[in-house]
Amino acid sequence: MHMHETPSASAVKPVRPRRLWIFRVVAVLLAYLLSESLAGVFLQFTGGIQERVKQRSLTCTPVKAPFNIPDIAHPYQGFVVDPIDAVNGRRLASDWGYIDDQSPLRTKDAEHLLIAITGGSVAEQFARNSEAILQKHLQTVPRFANRKVEIVHLALGGYKQPQQLMQLNYLLTLGAEFDMVINLDGFNELVHSISENAAAHVVPSFPRMWHAKIEATRTRDEVRLRERVLHAENMRIEYARFFNESPVRYSFLANFLWDILNARSLENILQHNTRYAEYLAQKDLGVERTGPFIPFKDHADLLKHCVQVWRNSSRLMHNLCKSNDITYFHCLQPNQYFEGSKLLTEEELKVAYNIDHGYRQPVIDGYPLLVETGKKIRDDGIPFLDLTQVFASETDSVYSDECCHLRPKGDHILAEAIGEFVANYYANQ
Repeated sequence: MHMHETPSASAVKPVRPRRLWIFRVVAVLLAYLLSESLAGVFLQFTGGIQERVKQRSLTCTPVKAPFNIPDIAHPYQGFVVDPIDAVNGRRLASDWGYIDDQSPLRTKDAEHLLIAITGGSVAEQFARNSEAILQKHLQTVPRFANRKVEIVHLALGGYKQPQQLMQLNYLLTLGAEFDMVINLDGFNELVHSISENAAAHVVPSFPRMWHAKIEATRTRDEVRLRERVLHAENMRIEYARFFNESPVRYSFLANFLWDILNARSLENILQHNTRYAEYLAQKDLGVERTGPFIPFKDHADLLKHCVQVWRNSSRLMHNLCKSNDITYFHCLQPNQYFEGSKLLTEEELKVAYNIDHGYRQPVIDGYPLLVETGKKIRDDGIPFLDLTQVFASETDSVYSDECCHLRPKGDHILAEAIGEFVANYYANQ
């Protein structure tokens, strides 16, 4: 009787380490390719990679994102940009605190057409993308045919009336000369005045978050909460910079990952800002930080006050320009939360619309008043352009975030509308 013999360990053919590693590498590659494919399908329907690269550039390049730039106090304008980044020594603005490489004190001549553009961050972005388009339209005006458009960049993130008015007074006092002033505003005058200032019992017409800009009287808790806001903003910038400088910046999977991190960063920024605002709203900040108490009967009365300050400031800017041989143009900027102004794309609904955003309700409540008051501004003899419906027939995405900012295409559409408006004004004179 023969017994079955158990094969010895040496008789079992071992799996070669090399084959095992090849199997692992192939499995990882297949998983990666599958992930890339799935991410690619998602990105194809949400704007694509190039659009994300543009968005990250706007986020991580300070000169292209003034709403992320640190500011410093200014005795007449409330605040301007800190010219030098304290972290890395990089220049952010001119010594005047504007996003410009020249002095704002220009002198008129026969060769150049000096156009000062003022307002908030939307106006600043518009100014960067509008020069060629304004040049095209103004060349159709015989008196300007041989003059080169030169933009004087005065707009800064967060500016709202009467800051533009005070800025213009200050620069003209110092001898600045302009051919035109284009003021693109309206949004900040509502949301910053109501959601930030009035919510913290600060005079609505003060510069935005004035109570947070007075360093001397900050408490330890306030500093800690503010540092969390800044940290969240810096993390978003760092994510954008890392992915834009990475060798895999055009990878579908990498861009999908950035989408997640960017959305989380925006959520953190909103949460920390909300906590910071709630903390400040509960404190007795003192008149240095709040200004004098102005009693408002209700929310409607507050809205009326903010819109009236906007109208008064525009009228005074017009009169100031007229007395200095400058043509003043006032434009009401569009916003995605103004109902009926644009049919938002699926992508915009994901990245540029938030039903719980603190700026949404002031726009819903206040923009109809701005539109009606704009008609009165026009009746006052001021060249006024209502741009709230400029995207009404646009089917592509133009808004880039949940606040108010535009993609380059949106800036180009604004520039075309404003350029045509300005050219027609002169043609009818």
